[in-house]
Amino acid sequence: MSVLPRRRFLQGGLALACLGLLSGCGTATLHERRAKIHRIGYLAPDPPPVPSNPSPSHTAFVEGLRDLGYVNGHNVEIVYRWGEGSEEHLPELAAELVGLPVDVILAAHAVAASAAKAATGTIPIVIGASNDPVEAGLVASLARPGGNVTGLSIANTTLVAKRVQLLSTAPRKRLSG
Repeated sequence: MSVLPRRRFLQGGLALACLGLLSGCGTATLHERRAKIHRIGYLAPDPPPVPSNPSPSHTAFVEGLRDLGYVNGHNVEIVYRWGEGSEEHLPELAAELVGLPVDVILAAHAVAASAAKAATGTIPIVIGASNDPVEAGLVASLARPGGNVTGLSIANTTLVAKRVQLLSTAPRKRLSG
């Protein structure tokens, strides 16, 4: 799988995760949930993408939403907070999103997820990518994350160790040639 389709697949999964969290929010009736325009907070340390240099992961996220029938400004609102290439402003940007309020926060990176987690313990947070969310203190464990943080882990020391264990115990076949 090449990098772009993998990113598109992962970001489409993030779109599904955000929408799944939104569809189950609160005690509103199904009609009320459909009528409400949900607000997704998008938090990233990156500078905002420009047409001449689009962000593949951001583009895939927006396209994933569109593929599911959600269009920004029509039936969902995406509120962006960009760190302009710096992580130092993420805590205040996360606090802004919480204060709006938003229904869910998509944290583009683990550092953004940490800032969002520090800002709220109730708004669901979806991590765009994290090497090890357990080690970063974002979740209690992969099996039982607890709290309000979920998302994707691209690599994890526990998973790497398990992969090595599986490889070492796998039957070995001789290649004839």
